[in-house]
Amino acid sequence: MLQEATSKEYLSTEYYEEDISRLEAKVERLESQLSAKGREIATITRTEAKAAAAFKAQIEKLQLERDEFQRMVIGNQERLNQVVMEKKKESRSGMDIMNLLQKEGRQRGTWNGKKTDNDFYKKIVDAYEAKNQELVAENADLRALLRSMQEFLERSDSCAIISCNDNIITINNK
Repeated sequence: MLQEATSKEYLSTEYYEEDISRLEAKVERLESQLSAKGREIATITRTEAKAAAAFKAQIEKLQLERDEFQRMVIGNQERLNQVVMEKKKESRSGMDIMNLLQKEGRQRGTWNGKKTDNDFYKKIVDAYEAKNQELVAENADLRALLRSMQEFLERSDSCAIISCNDNIITINNK
């Protein structure tokens, strides 16, 4: 019986030692997994911080571009309002030509025989040429404005390109 009890104790001690070694191996494996996960978390945290910084920089850049675009739009609206006001004033130019032809006390212009036909035509042509020069200058201003808008949109990588060739304006989506 003593031998039987001793062998049982030996077997149970051996069993506990095996359990302890298995548990120690499991603890080592879990500790290595824990340190690997810690390194992975640190890597992800660094990557996230870099992405957040890049995102913040991109947002600031886009806000600056938006502000610059808004200033340009406001400037162009003011210029457009100015051009519209000038057009309203110039729309009366036809009336001005008619006024050149009108005589005092008459409803419409008549030509008396005292003046030559060349004087009559010269007044009409002079008025037409002056108006034409004004329109050419205005057209040049508007083309320059359109080119500056096109350059701005190309610089800011916008989603629309405005091109002006031979008085044809096209808008293409990028």
